[in-house]
Amino acid sequence: MGNNAWFQINISHQCNRKCAHCYVLDNRTPELIMPEWMMKRISEYGEFIYRQYAIDKIKTTILGGEPLLHFPQVMNLVRILKATSGPEMIFWLFTNGDLLTDEIMKRLAEENVFVLLSSNQSPESFLFEKCSIIEKYQKMTRVAICMDRANMLRVPQLVERIFQNGWSVRLFADNYGYKDAEFFDLYKAVVPEALDIIDHYEKEGKRLLFLYENLDPRAKGEKSTYLVGKSICVFDPDGVVRTSTPMKEIGTVGNLVSPADYFGIMRNYPFRAQRIPRWSAQYIKECDGCPVRSVCQGGYPVPRWYYWGRFDKPTPYCELFKQTIPQFVRIYNEKTISPTVAVPK
Repeated sequence: MGNNAWFQINISHQCNRKCAHCYVLDNRTPELIMPEWMMKRISEYGEFIYRQYAIDKIKTTILGGEPLLHFPQVMNLVRILKATSGPEMIFWLFTNGDLLTDEIMKRLAEENVFVLLSSNQSPESFLFEKCSIIEKYQKMTRVAICMDRANMLRVPQLVERIFQNGWSVRLFADNYGYKDAEFFDLYKAVVPEALDIIDHYEKEGKRLLFLYENLDPRAKGEKSTYLVGKSICVFDPDGVVRTSTPMKEIGTVGNLVSPADYFGIMRNYPFRAQRIPRWSAQYIKECDGCPVRSVCQGGYPVPRWYYWGRFDKPTPYCELFKQTIPQFVRIYNEKTISPTVAVPK
């Protein structure tokens, strides 16, 4: 089996909402929209890593801001990347749903673009209206719920209603939640309750729950931003290329103006354990001997930086994940025919 790579492409940082958990609000160039020549440079880089690293599949996440504010550019990007010779291109689009219509969803489905709906603080009636549109055109309808304080107060009932409709849930931790003194107690109470609901509805393992900071329990071994095959390369509308972090001054590895081997730079960046966010817990001393290390890997890098000011320290959600990850992994293993992750003891 060949290697996979991940591209995250931010068409623009413009958005019609101001969600409390979003770090893009601090971006200083919201007026920029990615031009076509940058899209072609990304395509050329896809061809390069196909030859250089035997990459046979590139999973491209289209984000922003809100990408549907620039729907023509989204469709142009998909067209250009589909013409990339060599690797197979798979597309995901994250949207708040405000601009999602039957016509737009139909066109995205025709191009095999998978749509994931972000719940933000949208009313349930709005979410279910948009899910009803999505389910007409793709096999799985997935709702991403940020576990911020406002959403946690409604997570159990929201998760149950989503599952009653046969849809999927993806929970992820708030980058700033740990700043709330009561956040952790609420999180500890809500997540197990949500998992119990999922355990009840998950009969055939068809609706995979992502428990926390983009956890994928199917990944084997140590995850790392710097190993081709388990890599994320982010392209911003101003041409900046960076690792999976919003902090450009720390994670920048190049610019589309001057093409380079961005994955190669990631792997060889000096002092990367301290200065560039890693998915691997290899350099986090506190993670040594942890029973959930193989799944958690120290946690998503962004909260690490916001909490500690560095990346070689574990997530501020550490104690919570030690409690909730075993329950999630148990559910995943019991509901999946061929589990790849053992339940932490």
